[in-house]
Amino acid sequence: MKKLSLVIATRNDLYNAKYTTPLFRLQSSLTRTLHNAGDTNLEIIIVDYGSDEKIENVLGINDKRIKFIYIDKEECAKYDTPFNEVKCINRGARNSIGDFIGRIDQDTIVGKRFFDWFNEGNLSEGEFYFGGRRELIKGEFRETKDAPVWHEGFEIEESEDPSDFEDWRIWWKRAVGIFLIPRPAYFKSCGYSEQNMLHNHMEHEFIARLQQKWTLINLNLIL
Repeated sequence: MKKLSLVIATRNDLYNAKYTTPLFRLQSSLTRTLHNAGDTNLEIIIVDYGSDEKIENVLGINDKRIKFIYIDKEECAKYDTPFNEVKCINRGARNSIGDFIGRIDQDTIVGKRFFDWFNEGNLSEGEFYFGGRRELIKGEFRETKDAPVWHEGFEIEESEDPSDFEDWRIWWKRAVGIFLIPRPAYFKSCGYSEQNMLHNHMEHEFIARLQQKWTLINLNLIL
């Protein structure tokens, strides 16, 4: 069975949060992702960049599939841009051992359908895979119950009106749900650009480079 490495770059403080703290969202999304993974050959690498209180010490989830990398504030301050996330994702990838490396956010729940698809072994080292995040238009941090990759959040009421839901078949210029890359492709392409200052386009630039040699597959259409 192929091994899957999921890399999360985050920190334990109030940044870019509207309703919940990053730690709360990480705890809830990790709990459900680990449950959905079943017997998948999985490791989840959490790269903690600059937290005053280390995530490893307060996460409260004891699971051997989780690994931690801590980057202290002094080291973060040496980075040549204030956008540390791309550097941290690359650090996590370098410390991973998976055949495929996946980048997810701290509030991404990876569903059982994704893991079933991965374990069926239909992946190719000549391809890489992008699945956009699936969520409601109205309100952040909400979820659709049947999505293989979705965004952590509050419960939603059932709705029969398809206009209530964002079109989850929009292609790759949208918020990432999961970005999955064969290990050789990740490192031959040099990973994320560590000079990238465009927060919302970090995947777009990487995808453009990968497409020169590998085929991009839309996971939203498969799953």
